[in-house]
Parts: sequence; C-alpha cells; structure tokens
Amino acid sequence: MALRLKVLLTSLSSLRQYQTRGTPAATRILNSAVSEQSRKLSTAEPPSYEEFNVQDKDDFNERVLKSPVPIMVDFHASWCKPCHALAPRLQEVISERPGRVQLAKIDVDEHGDLAMEYDVSSIPKVIMFKEGKVAGEFIGLMEKDKIESFVDRLTL
Repeated sequence: MALRLKVLLTSLSSLRQYQTRGTPAATRILNSAVSEQSRKLSTAEPPSYEEFNVQDKDDFNERVLKSPVPIMVDFHASWCKPCHALAPRLQEVISERPGRVQLAKIDVDEHGDLAMEYDVSSIPKVIMFKEGKVAGEFIGLMEKDKIESFVDRLTL
C-alpha cells in the first residue's frame, strides 16, 4: 500500500504542473489516477484473522460454542496491564493462521457471569474452545512462541 501511495503522489505532483497550465487532458489524467488508486485502496484486504467482542451470553453461545472453527477466548479487563501486553501477541499469532482459529474477547467487568462460569479468577486468561468444548487454557502473560505452540497443538 505504501508503494501505491508513493506512485500516486509522484503522479499527482507531475500532473499538477500540467493542470496549472489549464490543460484539460491533464485534469482527466489526474482524476483518473485518483479514482483508480481510491478503488484499489478501498478494496484492500481485511485482516487475515477474525476478532470479535462477545456481547452477552447468547452471543457467546452462538459465536463461540457453536463455531465450526476453534475459538481462542481472551478474558481481560481494561485496567489490566498484562492484558494489554498479551492482546497484540494473540492478534499476531491468530493473523499468522488465517482460517484456523478466531479470537473472541470478553471483558470480565462487563460479563462477570461468563467469567464465573469458566472459573476466571486471574486475568488475562485464555481458553481455547473447539467444537463447543474447552480444549485448553492458560493464565497470564505469555511469550509469542508459547502462544504459537498452544494454538498449533490445539488447532491441528
């Protein structure tokens, strides 16, 4: 995307010279270049992983327990520093495994019922669900390579 932007800016600067002279052809070329780049940038690929926030118990049952794809559930809180450090690691590991696993996030302050149901007494706590059942879990901040091993062991 950076290369596309650089090409667009180079084209725009060279075409502006002609446009200031009032050349209608230059205006058409400029508009065409901008339109083409806008179209390319708007069709940029979405993230290679799916992440969602669980809204309530029904949402959890539908999107996590009934999912055909393994779901990694991150129980966290906004005030938890280790949770903030773990989140990008989880996202990175999931994004490197497109289609194999998804990430659900549950704020324990908002969904205490789910936290109690899954015995969350410390955060961050990550639970992997596979075919509606708990397949594995870990508590606390973990290094990326250990998260990769955890995911690979439970999704293959």
